[in-house]
Amino acid sequence: MNHSVEIVIVLYKCPLEESISFASFLQLRENIKLDVELILFNNDSELLIEDERFIVVNSVENVKVAGAYNFALKRAMYC
Repeated sequence: MNHSVEIVIVLYKCPLEESISFASFLQLRENIKLDVELILFNNDSELLIEDERFIVVNSVENVKVAGAYNFALKRAMYC
């Protein structure tokens, strides 16, 4: 499915329930008029994040923000 906007939240040593960015997204998503896809990119190999509502990537290594953005870019280009 093609989406209008890819939103990427990159996490490192932060459980999902403690992420201010994720909480803000949840509060605002009902008001978003675009078709969006949220990617939760976890750069912490010691923390497992699960959420079936969104795309979740639990990276086995810290690929930094650039790695997370490159993942999202490739996904947007080929999905």
